[in-house]
Amino acid sequence: MRVNKITSLITAITSVLFAALCFFIPKDTVYYDISLAIFGSDLIAFVLSFIEYFSVRREVIEEFYVASLKALSSLKKIEYMHFDIQDEMLKNCLVEKSKNDNESIAMVLGKSHEARKAFLRFKGFSDSNLEKDNAIDYYNRAIDEYKENIRSVAKSYLEFSKTDLSIMTYYYGKMDFFFANKTIRNFVYIDIYSKIWNTRSDVMSVAFDYELLLDNKGNSAVCIDKTRSIERQLFRIEESTVGEYKCLSVYFDTADQISDSLEKLISYTRKGRKTEYQKHIPVKGIMTLQSESQTERVKIRNRSMI
Repeated sequence: MRVNKITSLITAITSVLFAALCFFIPKDTVYYDISLAIFGSDLIAFVLSFIEYFSVRREVIEEFYVASLKALSSLKKIEYMHFDIQDEMLKNCLVEKSKNDNESIAMVLGKSHEARKAFLRFKGFSDSNLEKDNAIDYYNRAIDEYKENIRSVAKSYLEFSKTDLSIMTYYYGKMDFFFANKTIRNFVYIDIYSKIWNTRSDVMSVAFDYELLLDNKGNSAVCIDKTRSIERQLFRIEESTVGEYKCLSVYFDTADQISDSLEKLISYTRKGRKTEYQKHIPVKGIMTLQSESQTERVKIRNRSMI
């Protein structure tokens, strides 16, 4: 793309120069014939290179678009981490259970069950039933489900961290436009390239913790905190009320913004430059029943984004 641009500029300049010389050089001289010949050949070269520029321009934009779509598809597979209890309560339970399950720590510090009791009370168990087998079994199963949820989210982040961005980088480097070059390149860099690249960098910075977790050597509570810090940059939550219900819609905001920017970019290759934006759909819907007593989770609905 840059070669075609430079070639077009050089041939355009030389065509103008030798065309101007033709007005000052007598027509019956060999210099006039040479200048006219150079002007004609440069003019043809300019037309050919200029036509080829638009062909290469379309190819570069389309290849960058396809490579970015592949990265975006991988990004959209990141799962939003949702629990039906507050993060702090879950982290307290995870830390307490980890200490209790470690015999060395338990022998020194003794076993504690305060977090378990708080969890069971939150779930509706009375104080007289907190130490019964059915309550403890319920608690253990719930913690295992939370852990599996965290592991599933960690896997989705690790998969995205392995995304190859070399093709996208290659075609971004080839972009060099005749008109509004700086404006278009800044738009592509800020609204598409850097968002994908920076998101992958953020995920790669915590990938080690996720790998330890999947090897059963990591700390689930730490992974919750690090995941939330990334989620605040990626997701957007909208609240609404329907009757007695409070509805939370979780949007993959970063992915939606990148998708809109890609559609705007590819519109440069379409006649009329009509931009066709995709509808933004929540990746998760959470509905809670509001009451004066403890909030009851009544419905959790997941929708995949592909």
